Amino acid sequence: MISKSNDFTHQILNFPAICPCDLVCFSNIVNSLIDLCHTICHYKSRTCFTNKKNARDSIRLIEIFLVFLEDIQNGHSRNESTLVLGLSELHFIFQKVQFLLEDCSRDDARIWMLVKLENFSSQFRVLMRSIVVALDVLPVEGLDVSAEVREMFEFVSRQAFKAKFDVEVDDRRVLRKVLRV
Repeated sequence: MISKSNDFTHQILNFPAICPCDLVCFSNIVNSLIDLCHTICHYKSRTCFTNKKNARDSIRLIEIFLVFLEDIQNGHSRNESTLVLGLSELHFIFQKVQFLLEDCSRDDARIWMLVKLENFSSQFRVLMRSIVVALDVLPVEGLDVSAEVREMFEFVSRQAFKAKFDVEVDDRRVLRKVLRV
């Protein structure tokens, strides 16, 4: 039977993210990032079958970063070109986070996700470390943001750096049960 669905499905653990154009303007990249963050935040209500804690922690950090983005949305910066470059990198990384969350919430691949537990945890770890690097080079000192928002920005960076993103004990237990069958 031929599937007539127009839905785009990607291969699991394959992240077909697209880098934003080099000529993208500040307002467009910020608005696109805000939309992407909202999309990622909607995964909060979906069931993740593996890596629940990793998914929850990633979404929480992106929710906090969303506050920063909404604060700079209508602002201006002395270093817009440098800021756009950093935000473009974050956009690329966040697309990968979205695909990873999509994989974790796929109902049709639960056993495959259990078998690839280490890979999924590793991907969460790599993506969060990539976010840390992108945030470190983002020139926030030139932005007109409140002290509270600046603290939230720094909090996201610290938390993403400190987060473990390891395989969960429950996931390992379920994997052992599946392998016994």
